[in-house]
This record gives sequence, C-alpha cells and structure tokens, in this order.
Amino acid sequence: MLIKANARETFAGVDPLPGSAVCGSKRELRAALEGPPLARSGAGPGRSPAWVLRRSLGCAGSGRLLTERWDVRTEAWADGALADGPIEVQPAVDIVDEYSVHGQVHRAGAVSCAAPLQWRRGPAWPAGGGAPDLSAAGLQRLLSCGEEVGRALAQLGYFGPFGVDGFRWSGPDGDLRLQVGTDVNARLTLHFGRGAPGLLPSSSGHQEHLT
Repeated sequence: MLIKANARETFAGVDPLPGSAVCGSKRELRAALEGPPLARSGAGPGRSPAWVLRRSLGCAGSGRLLTERWDVRTEAWADGALADGPIEVQPAVDIVDEYSVHGQVHRAGAVSCAAPLQWRRGPAWPAGGGAPDLSAAGLQRLLSCGEEVGRALAQLGYFGPFGVDGFRWSGPDGDLRLQVGTDVNARLTLHFGRGAPGLLPSSSGHQEHLT
C-alpha cells in the first residue's frame, strides 16, 4: 500500500502537463519522446524543449533524467528505471514559484488539510519583474487538490501525514499557469511543521521549520 501511495503513476492523472505520459515499456517511452515538444518560455535556465523522466519511486529529485530526445543515454537509463516500474514523462517547464498543501488522513478516513504554503520562488520570472501573488481561486484549487488526494489515499488504506505539491510555470506566451498535484508524498514532508503545525501530534519533534 505504501508503495502504491507514493508511486508517481498513482496520481499522474490528477493534473497532467501537456504531453505527459506514463510509460511501461521502452516502445511507449520512445513514442512519447518523439511526440511534439512543449516550447519553453525562455525565462528559465533552459531554452531548448526537453523532457523530464521520473522513476516510479524517487525522493528529493532522485531517480530522474532530463533529456531532449530518445538517444543511447536515455535508453540505458530507461533499462534500469523500467525494472522498478513505469516511467512518468513530463515536458520541462520554467517554474516561477512552488507550493505545498500538507494534510493528515485520520485512521477513520477523514482528511484534514492546512492552507497552501508557498515555499520556493523559482528562477523563471516573467519579463518586467516578479510574479503576481497567486489568486484566491488558485489557492483554493491547491487546497481542493490536497483534499482530493487525501481522500484517494484513504481509499488505498493509508492513514497519516501527507504532502501535495504544485507550481506555477511560465508558458511560451508568457502566461502563468498553475499546475496542481505535481508530487504526492504519503509521509511526513520537509515543510510539514511550517505548513501545518496544527496537524502535528503534540509529541512530534518535527518543528525545525516553524521559525
């Protein structure tokens, strides 16, 4: 159950980026990478269209590969990754800022979520300065996604803390677009103490990010 709760393919369909796919074979993976790429905004560190490949299970950025095409290096990486499960394919996008929703699935199946937390401002700023604050509708969309994921985790039989990430990215037209459910972690996450201190057990020592 814990493996399924944390596997990328379990929640890959929550809010997929354009051109995203979950591939269970090298044939499917090659076909995905040979599809039309998503143009970059030019505001981030990379300008060429590229794909981000992720193993079924990973943590803190591990188990991923950034590639612009199907080639010998990509095939060799895929051989190892597919042995552990499907590969999630996403287009590389220029991230402007990142958010997390922290929640708790209670033993009886109820779900509690705290307000979304902005925890990182990325390098991909639109021309003319900083990005505007996320709208109330955007914050509600993040919170609703967290609640939806929590209910799905409860149906899997999971209970305990969880985190759901999201980000805004700058499209090739300069518009900012909100993506929710980009990462789901069925565990106590790094920013939980800062994002949802009220959901921590009173005996928890996970307080290092409260200040």
